[in-house]
Amino acid sequence: MHIPTMLLYNTGMRVAEVAGLRWQDIDLKQMTISVNKQIRYIAKDKKYCLTPPKTRSNQRTFTITPELVGELSSWKAAQAEQELAYGEHYVYVYEEPDGTIRNMSKGLPNGPLARVDLVCTRSDGHSYSVDCIRKQLNAKGYSRGIDKRCR
Repeated sequence: MHIPTMLLYNTGMRVAEVAGLRWQDIDLKQMTISVNKQIRYIAKDKKYCLTPPKTRSNQRTFTITPELVGELSSWKAAQAEQELAYGEHYVYVYEEPDGTIRNMSKGLPNGPLARVDLVCTRSDGHSYSVDCIRKQLNAKGYSRGIDKRCR
């Protein structure tokens, strides 16, 4: 939970935006993050989807600190090491054409799914849900210090 917490505190991103952040949205050389996706739970369909932010103005690009660049660079390298360590048990995140995300073990998925390289994953590759991030923050008492729009 270190990286989601760092992103929340250092960027002001919403929890759903942090959960949906992909490596392609981060330019470590230019020190920028582009927010153009979020993970939402669609209650009526009982599924998680990768969707654009609620409004067009929520799609934005901003500069990040050198410290956060360092943390993200280290985490990207750690993810690659963990993928090798878990081998066939590593879980990848895939997106269906309708935006539904699925956690699937290594191997080719059935159907027209696109692999999504999320920044905020567990060590075994599973994606974090928005609720999981919120519960961790609340359990550690962080939520009191986070801007209300991030909850």
